Amino acid sequence: MNNADKLTITAGPFRSKTGQVLVVLHNQDPMTGPGVSYQVLEITGDEIVAEFFNIPYGEYAAVVIHDENRNQNLDFAGNRPSEGIGTSGRNKPFEGPPVFDACKFRYGPEQNTVYIPLCYSDIPAMY
Repeated sequence: MNNADKLTITAGPFRSKTGQVLVVLHNQDPMTGPGVSYQVLEITGDEIVAEFFNIPYGEYAAVVIHDENRNQNLDFAGNRPSEGIGTSGRNKPFEGPPVFDACKFRYGPEQNTVYIPLCYSDIPAMY
């Protein structure tokens, strides 16, 4: 199987190896729930790699959550996430829930990899 047969999403860095990572692929708003496909991965290094197979070419948006307490949700302290989150199409912290049009990318033969940096509300952005 070659790269054109899969979508690869890489994300990181993580502030710890505690918990797990949720990688959710969406094709429309709202960007909540399981989307069109998702993976739950263990953290073994500074980054994770999620590979999605049999995904039709088209527009997608991805959300990555560092689920430190393994409850399958993004937790909040007040109105700010208390766990790490990142989305495709954005390389900085955002306010409010992710919106498909702001986060979308085109998956196809020329673009089959996406890198998503994680943001933590209590750690200044490094980019």
